[in-house]
Amino acid sequence: MLSSDYADVRLTCFVTHLKSNLIPWRPDQTEADRQAIAQANDDLRALQADMIARILERRSLEVPHLVCGDMNDSPDSDPLRFLRQAPSGLHDALTAPIESPPYALPRGGPPANVCWTHRYRADGTTTYELFDQI
Repeated sequence: MLSSDYADVRLTCFVTHLKSNLIPWRPDQTEADRQAIAQANDDLRALQADMIARILERRSLEVPHLVCGDMNDSPDSDPLRFLRQAPSGLHDALTAPIESPPYALPRGGPPANVCWTHRYRADGTTTYELFDQI
């Protein structure tokens, strides 16, 4: 049970799942088609991030809040710029994570940065991104 000193402390959690980067494969798909789908995905993620920032802007900054979820993009991506620019005092909670125990990859060494939640392998190259964020 919390003491009365903490009776008015609240935390508002905003949990989100932004538009995926997935480009469904079609046999007749051209590179232009793929680029158009990727751009539409980015545009929708940007709109979603903008709406999150607007909602936070309307909230009282006196009440602690947490935004977390699958952003489906890296923190420094263009579609998530609205979250980085939000006047709501957002801070990236995963800037210096400590991996415990260390993740062992079956092929090659681990990524340079332990802060990743998405691994993608294509054409013999593996990329690591931080898509799930706090």
